[in-house]
Amino acid sequence: MVLDEIASYLQSAGLGEIGQDLFVGARPDTPDVCTTILERPSVQGLSTHDNLLAQERPRLQFVCRGSADDLVGPRHQAEAIYRSLALIVNQTLSNTRYLIVIPSPPFPIGRDANSRYLICVNAEVTKNPS
Repeated sequence: MVLDEIASYLQSAGLGEIGQDLFVGARPDTPDVCTTILERPSVQGLSTHDNLLAQERPRLQFVCRGSADDLVGPRHQAEAIYRSLALIVNQTLSNTRYLIVIPSPPFPIGRDANSRYLICVNAEVTKNPS
């Protein structure tokens, strides 16, 4: 699954620990400082003459959150994720070939109910089917 493969990649890059401050699919209330990886609506996969699904093109969203009123921490985390994702070109992650990951620059999406800033990075992925 793309979320788990990318989460493992980020963990190996030192950008979080899965289940502690790096979460997949849903953002927990705690801890304050964390990153959540979410799936977004994707675009149609690519096919070839003899392969109806040659490549998948999922879209992902990475939401970095800091402690209350901290904008700098989640911004730095989002920038590190942005730079790390941009390095995924023709790599195999968990036995799946990733052709390219194209991240958007980080941008703020507001605060949550506890005044914690949320900084987002979106990414478009082109990969072989998992």
